[in-house]
Amino acid sequence: VVVYQNRSSSLLDEAFHWGYDEDCAAEEASEQRQINDMFGADESSVRLWESIREEHIQALYPPEDTSLVDHLENMASGALSVVTFKEKVSEFLAGLLSAYQPPLLIQLERGQVDGLSRKATKALKIRSGFLHQPMDET
Repeated sequence: VVVYQNRSSSLLDEAFHWGYDEDCAAEEASEQRQINDMFGADESSVRLWESIREEHIQALYPPEDTSLVDHLENMASGALSVVTFKEKVSEFLAGLLSAYQPPLLIQLERGQVDGLSRKATKALKIRSGFLHQPMDET
């Protein structure tokens, strides 16, 4: 946590200090242990996480002629504003939704299941009870 009006960049290092702890003494099923294990999946993921962490730390360090507080306030009103954050989350969620097929019930309601013809979709709807089979007129 960055303490307001503290001008030390060492707080950034402390805020991003977390990562895999080989000597973690937390109980096996504890949340602390699960979080620690998340960072220690394998050597390549640990290196990847370290590079991502370093990239974010460097972005938060102020230029030499700017205090940490002023730099963070400038970022909070620009690149890290609440509005920008909301936009990025919305874009991420929209992208996530478009990457997957709609749930089966939605596809059935629309009359087309991915990978099935309309005729096969109609037959599935009838077999599953989603659509009542028309009575034969004899």
